[in-house]
Amino acid sequence: MASGLRGHLLRPREASRRASFLELFFDLGTAIDALGPAGSRLGLLAGYLHLVMVAGVVAAAVGAKVMIAEPLSRDPAAFLVTLSGPALFLIGWILLAAAVHHRVSWHRPAGLVALVALGLLAHRLPLLAGSALMAALLIAVVVVETATLRRTGRPR
Repeated sequence: MASGLRGHLLRPREASRRASFLELFFDLGTAIDALGPAGSRLGLLAGYLHLVMVAGVVAAAVGAKVMIAEPLSRDPAAFLVTLSGPALFLIGWILLAAAVHHRVSWHRPAGLVALVALGLLAHRLPLLAGSALMAALLIAVVVVETATLRRTGRPR
């Protein structure tokens, strides 16, 4: 991503080194703001919230790599890294729904609360076990969300 954006959104002094993801997010947000039509704050906000979700996906990939490398690790920091990706994604999803639709289905905040509770209760389990519990929790959120959409035609 940094090499693809070099010279386009990065300031010249930053283009000469490997920019951090945080710098890229701020530069991308500035570009969205500059290029968007006047008064497009909802579009800008949606862009930023999508970046939170993308950061969650990146963090989830890092967590998966850590889990694959050391599945029996009981390091709380490793579990925190693994947990941070889905938590960031859910936070972005919740805030995006609130900003765009002015409502949030209860499944997402409940899933976030359950994820935090899981982090507090399972952080000393082997990383593989904690990751499996986290995956089961996220699957449950998606299944309930999908069932609600099929039943009502829209999220609650």
